[in-house]
Parts: sequence; structure tokens; C-alpha cells
Amino acid sequence: MPRLAYRSPLSGTAAPLGIVGITGRGVRLIEKPLPAMIELRGDPDDERFINGTAAALGFAPPIIPCTSAAAHGWRVLWSRPDGWLIVGPQGESEAKLAALKSALAGIHHVAVDVSHRAVALELSGDNARRVLAKGCPLDLHPRAFKAGDCARTILTGQPVLIHALSDAPAYDLYIEQGLARALWLWFKEATREYVA
Repeated sequence: MPRLAYRSPLSGTAAPLGIVGITGRGVRLIEKPLPAMIELRGDPDDERFINGTAAALGFAPPIIPCTSAAAHGWRVLWSRPDGWLIVGPQGESEAKLAALKSALAGIHHVAVDVSHRAVALELSGDNARRVLAKGCPLDLHPRAFKAGDCARTILTGQPVLIHALSDAPAYDLYIEQGLARALWLWFKEATREYVA
């Protein structure tokens, strides 16, 4: 069976993947190449679940709310009390999913490949925090939302998962495919003062 090619919902709106889409004074927004993404659900109080997940990933998932862990090219973002978004290199979700299912056999869990569910954007630059603050209710000051922190929140009325990559600031944003074009257009307006 032929493999289907991924087509970004931003095709025709943004520059090609990995190329600067919006850039200006202290702000840069790009669409990242589609990463591997796995949604994992399980009991964080079950030591067998945590140990099995750590065996499959090579490191333990974070159990403190709104934090992340990373190693070996993979990141695990705490996304809910019993759930994590695992993000890694493009095209590697199938092998990682198999490793998780093997390590967690017989342990209550759900692991699903959601690689084509979301668009990954990276927003960085000195004014990135100001741009996000125009549509996001989170306190994004590095004292409140520091490098490594993540949160499901609302951005201009739409659900988004934000991961602080650094206090520089730089953020990864995971946005549902169907909302990507509308949010990209919002970003064009929100960054206008820095791009003009």
C-alpha cells in the first residue's frame, strides 16, 4: 500500500516547513516538521506503570503537574493528571509505541499514535511572551512558567498545549490541525507591531 504524504493545514498560508513563517523585531514563528506524537494515559501512582514507561522511554515521565522530562531525542509533557504527550523524532512513533505496549503489557494504560492530530509551532524571540500574552490567560513570566514547564490552555479561544523550551523565551505550541490556519492568521495580526 502506498504511503500517504503529509500536507500541512498551513499549506499556502505559511512558508514551507522549518522555514521562518513570521519574523520581526524579537519574534519568530515557524511550523516545525511533523514530530512523532504519542498520547499516553495511565495511573501515575502505579509504580509498575511508571517503571514500565521509563523502561520504554529510557527515562521516567514527569509526575509533577505542568512539567516535562526529556532525553534521547524524546520529550514527555505532562498534559493531565493521568496523561502525557510524548514527542519525538519524525517517523519514530511506531517503534516507540511498540516499545511502550511491550513494557506496559498487563498494566492498565492507553497509548495511541496521534502524530497527525496536531501542528507543532515554535514561537521564539524577546517579544514572544508579549505576543502570547495577547491571547493567552497564563502567567508567562519565567518565575511562573519556566523552561521545561508545559500547560494545556486557551489561546485566543482555542485549545493549545504550550511547552516552554527556554526562558529566552521560546515555546513549542501544539495546536489541533483543524484550528491551525485560524491561529496562524491570529499570529499574523498579533505580531503585526513587530513585523511592520
